[in-house]
Amino acid sequence: MDLIQLYQQIIDGATDDATDEMMRAANKAANQFFSSEPILKLCRYWNGYIFNGRAEVDEIRNAIYLHLMEDNCRRFKLVNDTAALLGWINRTAVRYLIRHKGDFVPEWKPETIEEDQDEEEMTEKEIQHKTPDVSEATTEAYFDTERLLSAMNNARYVMVIRELCLSERDPAEVAEEMGITVANLYNIKKRALAALTKVALKDIKHYANK
Repeated sequence: MDLIQLYQQIIDGATDDATDEMMRAANKAANQFFSSEPILKLCRYWNGYIFNGRAEVDEIRNAIYLHLMEDNCRRFKLVNDTAALLGWINRTAVRYLIRHKGDFVPEWKPETIEEDQDEEEMTEKEIQHKTPDVSEATTEAYFDTERLLSAMNNARYVMVIRELCLSERDPAEVAEEMGITVANLYNIKKRALAALTKVALKDIKHYANK
């Protein structure tokens, strides 16, 4: 049974006229849904993107399960396009996890002053755009990229790399959203790529010594 079918079973069991059998089937479907590999891959992505790998994937999964299923699936029922189900879950989860970051990593502190200043602005803009394609997230290269980006300390650098290099968005549009000139954006991109190169070289050295 695919995720859309499981989702429909969950929602059917949350209706006012659901029978006991439908509710039992919904509980079983929910356990299968939130234990599926696509959801676990998203949890790993959130752990790297939001928590720099410092949280526990199971805790993230359980929190999102409760967040979407509470109040008789009130939030989960808001999905209006099941074909984009995972994208909706991703955007909803990112908003929730960012707001509750300290619940998962109590000692969380931004690595730099600039990250502290830019984080709220960056994350709100990030989640307004299309979130990563889950089919892309199945590739090893995608997770290698996410692992390297999660190791970077500067949130603005990560944003610029995502928008200009990975999403290939128009520089003028990105610069306008950030409130800077295109020239400044290119300077940030240059520094961001230099920082990413350092992270990648350190990563290569780490695995070469194993």
